[in-house]
Amino acid sequence: LSIDEKTQLIKAGFARIQASPDPIYQTYAGALRKHACQSMANLHASTTPKQKLHAKKWLQDYIDQITALQTK
Repeated sequence: LSIDEKTQLIKAGFARIQASPDPIYQTYAGALRKHACQSMANLHASTTPKQKLHAKKWLQDYIDQITALQTK
């Protein structure tokens, strides 16, 4: 498969995960999403400004590394 074909397959897989035709999975995914959002909100509320700044820098470094890999 070409890179474009592989990319399309990955995108299609993610699209199916986000909009599953299975109602049981949709319910599960919705509950999981709600739990993840609540967990992140709780984490955010419990961190200090110094911790938030550290996390922001760490995430930006991660984004920069992934972006660099995509351009190779």
